[in-house]
Formats: sequence, structure tokens, C-alpha cells
Amino acid sequence: IAAGLSAKRLEIWTDVDGVLNGDPRHLDNTNPIPQLHYREAEQLSRLGAKVIHAKTIAPLVLAGGIPLHIRNTRRPDLAGTIISNQVKTLPSFRAITLQTKLSLLEIRAKKHDDFAVLLAEVFRVLAVAGKEVLHYETDTTSARLQLLVEKTEAQLILEKLRKEFTRNGFTAVLQCFDDVSRISLLSKTPYIQLDTIRENRIFPQESFRLITRKSGFISLIVDAAIEQTLLKHLHAGFVNEVEGQVENAKNKTSNLIQVGKAG
Repeated sequence: IAAGLSAKRLEIWTDVDGVLNGDPRHLDNTNPIPQLHYREAEQLSRLGAKVIHAKTIAPLVLAGGIPLHIRNTRRPDLAGTIISNQVKTLPSFRAITLQTKLSLLEIRAKKHDDFAVLLAEVFRVLAVAGKEVLHYETDTTSARLQLLVEKTEAQLILEKLRKEFTRNGFTAVLQCFDDVSRISLLSKTPYIQLDTIRENRIFPQESFRLITRKSGFISLIVDAAIEQTLLKHLHAGFVNEVEGQVENAKNKTSNLIQVGKAG
């Protein structure tokens, strides 16, 4: 509607203080992000942030860059979050998201030479069936394809793949890991030491199904059994620790200014 009216601004009033750096349903001490570029806002929503839908962003961009303002109806005095192509996401930006009730499908070609055909066949089946994949990862060395999908869609996708593979005489090994979750860490400069997490005894290495690094974020596909503990661990070490460092820097600067004034 905002794009159709060529609006100068779109405001969405919700029950939270803006786009938060974590999900308050699972985490304590979450804070609103003051400003976001469209790019980071869309990444957040695609990786599980619930305040805005990823498809909300595109019409605003195509309409010339209509700013989006997320506000809290219960606390209208708060600034909320501004999302626009006219603002820069702050260098200190850190956020963590969680997606649950997922399945990880693993499809491996029995013959390495068949891997290219496997990829083409899998994505053809998905396109015909109209099934969405949240993420996919290929490993040409082991001739393996991994698909992250909604748990409710996993068995149907497997059935369709098995049927098409049988019909076309294609042989592959298919596995399904149910009850996995995706935890994503977003940052302007991802730096987290993932090896430290994987080696920590409270997080069994076999519970980590897949770790992916993309521009601006890192995602961990893990067994649902460890999701809450790992989420809190990462929030404390990745998000809150950095925010604490920024706050300390601000306090030091403020103290220096006060000392300067006193002198």
C-alpha cells in the first residue's frame, strides 16, 4: 500500500520496541537496533526475525526507497528502528536469530560423476512441487547436497525425490535429520571463533549438523536438543559482550569530556 501511494514513510506499530538483536521469547537483555539498511533488515527477517516479513522490504526499495519505521504501540515515546537505504547499519551491529522445527535432508550421489545430474534433478523436482528451501549446501568432494527445509515439508520432499529417482533410474542415498534448528549470528564483520564452540564439552560435536558462512552472517544447524543452551551461550558471548564493549567505550569518552570540562 505504501509503495502504491508513493508514501514518504511507512510506520509499523507492534508490541516490541523495534527490530531487536535477539528474540525476547528465548533471551533476556535484548535491545532494539536503532537503524538498519534494507540489506541487513532483509537478512534478519529471512533468518528468523519475526517483526517484519522479508517480502516487506522489496516493494519499498522498488518504490524509490521508502523508509520503514518500527515502533511500539505501548511505548510510543521510544525511537524504535529506522530501516532505509539512506541510513547505514552501525559498525557495532550484532544480532542473533533462531529458527526451529526444521529438517536437514542429505542427498548423496552413489557415483561421483552423477553429482551434476543429481543437483539438476533435485532442483527440478523442488521447482515442479513448488517447495521452498531455506538453505542448501553442496560438497563436490563427497558428491553431497544438503537441504534445510521446514519439518512439515521434509517427508513429502523425500517421497517426491525417491519417486523421481526410481522413475529415472537414478541412484542416491537419502537421509533426513529431523528436529534441527538454525541459529544465525549477524554482524558487519563476523569474527566469532566457532571452533571454540564446537570443542566445548557442553556442546557435543555430533550435535552440529552444518555450519555455513555467508556475507554478513554465520549459521549453525544444530540438533534441537541443544538449541536453547547454545542460543543463550552465543547471545552472551557474541551480542552482549560486544554491546558491553561499545557501552564501555561510550562511558570512557563521556568521562574524558567531563574531565575536560572540569579542567
